[in-house]
Amino acid sequence: AGLRSETRGSSLHVELLGEWHAAAVGRLGRELEALPLAGVGEVVVRAAGAGSIDISGGWLLQRFEARVRAAGATLRWDGERPEPVRLVEERLG
Repeated sequence: AGLRSETRGSSLHVELLGEWHAAAVGRLGRELEALPLAGVGEVVVRAAGAGSIDISGGWLLQRFEARVRAAGATLRWDGERPEPVRLVEERLG
């Protein structure tokens, strides 16, 4: 589990890799928090490389979406938004 990121102009591209499960929440949370958002206008997240995402991974990604918005940037999913992210947002707002 992990991620790969690349800055292209004012866009930050993030690719999710491996299994986003409860066992890796601490490390994945630190990786997401370490992503620099200063000066970023758009974050593009690609989840196709993630083997699977459980509800813990969905919670982390929903928190990341909120952090991106709080930084004044927009977040766009390259492909479908993972179902666990949507479920967390519905349940926890």
